[in-house]
Amino acid sequence: MTNQQRYYCFLIGLYSIATLAANTFTNLYLWQSTNNFQTVILYNMYLFLGVGFCGLAIGLFSKNIPSRISYIISSVLYCFQLILLTVLGSHVTDYLLIIGLCNGLAIGTQSTASHTIMQLLTSAYDRNKFLGTLTAITNGVPLLFVPLSVFVIGSTHSYTPIFTVAAGLFVLVCFLSLRLQLSETSTRTSLSRLWFVVRTTKQTHIYLKAKLLFGIQDGLFGSPLALLHCNLLVI
Repeated sequence: MTNQQRYYCFLIGLYSIATLAANTFTNLYLWQSTNNFQTVILYNMYLFLGVGFCGLAIGLFSKNIPSRISYIISSVLYCFQLILLTVLGSHVTDYLLIIGLCNGLAIGTQSTASHTIMQLLTSAYDRNKFLGTLTAITNGVPLLFVPLSVFVIGSTHSYTPIFTVAAGLFVLVCFLSLRLQLSETSTRTSLSRLWFVVRTTKQTHIYLKAKLLFGIQDGLFGSPLALLHCNLLVI
């Protein structure tokens, strides 16, 4: 792998650890704070709403926003979410919409940027290898963080240390993202052009249908899985 590919993998490793706290442990925190399944379900509904809206918005208006800046925006949104969770306490349910949308917008921003960065950093020759390495990092690194997180939360009886560390990692990602060397070109798109491509390109049409089905599956299982986490990870 090239130096920039290794650097991006390192960046993703830090980002993956931080998002563990911002995603999985947020569900657990909401459940233990409210003892109400409806709160967790509403939070995940707002989250998916933010992901969908942000994905479309970034795709249409990102021509003047470099991908590295998208990572910074995502990290800032996550930091704001973690700050809200830390300071709101028992009033967290009053701001559930804001917290869920912050998480969803952060996920949508990072997801769109990561696809662009992967295309810029790789070629057809090394893309599969790089993607495999990246997948292993995003799924493997957080596993090392889970036992430590559970131990800290159980010992302190507070989520504040974990949320604070995660926020610090997001701040670090903001600075590290600026060092990514990407050769991006400005592109313009529109809803009419997007619709034309979908209608006239068979492979794109098939791919979007598959993504739609995957999105429905993800939405149906997202909240139940979050509730399962809440029942299994009782700290």
